[in-house]
Amino acid sequence: MSDSSQEVFAVFCGAINEAAVARIFNGVAAVTTNNVKRVHLLFQSSDGNVGDGVCLYNFFRAVSIPLSLYNIGSCVSIAALSFLGADHSIGGWAGVSVTNRRTEYDC
Repeated sequence: MSDSSQEVFAVFCGAINEAAVARIFNGVAAVTTNNVKRVHLLFQSSDGNVGDGVCLYNFFRAVSIPLSLYNIGSCVSIAALSFLGADHSIGGWAGVSVTNRRTEYDC
C-alpha cells in the first residue's frame, strides 16, 4: 500500500467470533499505520458471540480514523449492534438488520 492511499475498501462476511475480531483489529491497525484517511467496510454477518460483538462495537466507536460500514446483505443479532458502532452505518436497499426479541423465557 502506498503512502498516497487515501481510502481503503474491504469486506467482512462471517460470524463474529474471536478470530474475526482479531482479523478486523489487524486490518484496521495496518491501514492506520499506512496513512489511510478513511476505511469503507462492507459488513455482513449472520450472528456471533455476544462478547465479541460488543467488543467489536466498542472498537468501531474508538477507531481513530473515519469508518463507514455498509450492510448490503444482513446483519443479524449481535452483528446488528456491532454494525451500529461505526461513524457511518449505511444500509443498502437490500440490507437487513435483525435483532432478537427477549421473552419471559429467556431469563
